[in-house]
Amino acid sequence: ALVESLSERISREKPEHVAAPLMKLHGYNVSTNAQGENDNDGSASNNALSSSGNNTTISSTLERCDRLKRQAQVLDSVANRVESTLVRGLDRMSLATGKLERVLKTSQVLKMIMRLRFEAKKVMGSGLDFDALETNPLPSTSAYVDLRDLTRAAASVSVMEELLNHEDLKGQGIEIVEQMRPEAERVARAVRKAAAGILAEQHNSSSNTLVSATKLGATLQVYYHLGELPDAAWNAVCLGLEKAEAAHEEFLNASAIKTLVENAKSEAKKLADEEVKSSGVTDKKQKDLIHERALKKKMRESKAKAATAWATGVSGAALQVWNLHRVLSRKSDPVTREKFLDVVNAAPIPEMFDQAQALLGLGQSQKDQGPRKASIFALFWNQMCISVGRQIGKLLKHENGAIVSDVATFYPAVRSAALEMLNYIQDTMQAGSLSASTSMMDDVNSGTEAS
Repeated sequence: ALVESLSERISREKPEHVAAPLMKLHGYNVSTNAQGENDNDGSASNNALSSSGNNTTISSTLERCDRLKRQAQVLDSVANRVESTLVRGLDRMSLATGKLERVLKTSQVLKMIMRLRFEAKKVMGSGLDFDALETNPLPSTSAYVDLRDLTRAAASVSVMEELLNHEDLKGQGIEIVEQMRPEAERVARAVRKAAAGILAEQHNSSSNTLVSATKLGATLQVYYHLGELPDAAWNAVCLGLEKAEAAHEEFLNASAIKTLVENAKSEAKKLADEEVKSSGVTDKKQKDLIHERALKKKMRESKAKAATAWATGVSGAALQVWNLHRVLSRKSDPVTREKFLDVVNAAPIPEMFDQAQALLGLGQSQKDQGPRKASIFALFWNQMCISVGRQIGKLLKHENGAIVSDVATFYPAVRSAALEMLNYIQDTMQAGSLSASTSMMDDVNSGTEAS
């Protein structure tokens, strides 16, 4: 009981002595300042002042904690009010922006529909007979086609196809768009068929007459608007290569050579018999000389005729490809100023010309230059020469070389026809280069007017 009473008295009169160990655990330095009651008054008063300035009591700590708690509650309520206000504003803003987004999307769709109707009206008023273009065969489609009208129609068709394939119009069930889609597809087919007919004229012509640069440039402009220029250009080159290879196979063919020799012998025999009969020669040696001379003459004429026909076919295909390359290199779109040759070079080269690329050493990347590109005509010419060598090799191996001697006799005629062909191609290229500036100015002017 005495100890309890003393502890209560000490805690009541000197609470800092009881709380000092606890306060030290929390980082407070509490000094008891109870050194004895017999100290003088001056030292006691100084100790009291220092204790009041440095010591922190439990009551003051509790008051501070309560004050901080009240402040935290006030701040929490303020933060909740601010958060609720911001959330309400954000919700209203999200709702408003969602409505605005739908309005903008609807406006965009309406603009595309209006543009689609405008382009459809332009196409229908272009003056082209799309029914005739779609029903008539390819070679006759270009006979009654105005190239300027066709170019304008191709530009409109390109825009219409882009709009019809847009994600906001395709498969959305818009009635007016679905009503216009079949007619737009029909017009696009007719325009492509007309352009294909113009290119077919160049490759189906039996003579070496080239399509004019103006006409070919307008046709390429149509394909540029349709986004199919590289495919059309390389398709034309492939057709030229197939035409040259057809000439190789027709001339450098074992059965053709045998037929040529047999026909030459039979015709020579007829001519020799007629000459013998008309001259009245009876001597056997003279008859043999006449037959031999007639055979040599007829063989020489037949070989020269066949070689000339082969050279004509090859030169025709080569000049068609060169004419295409010339137009591509000088023609550009009047709006974007993009050169057609750059568009074609940006596309991959068909696999048909892999051997020509390897022969020219292409496809190898250079420092700071990227992959090299050769001209279209260079690829065509080298691939054509490779096909000639392949065809000759196949001919020499026919029946284990049974006709090697007959093939060798064609060398003079083939060499003469080849030299004449090369001179003709060179002269045509030089003449075309001199007149290219004038003809291509016509192309640019016609393309500008058409656009």
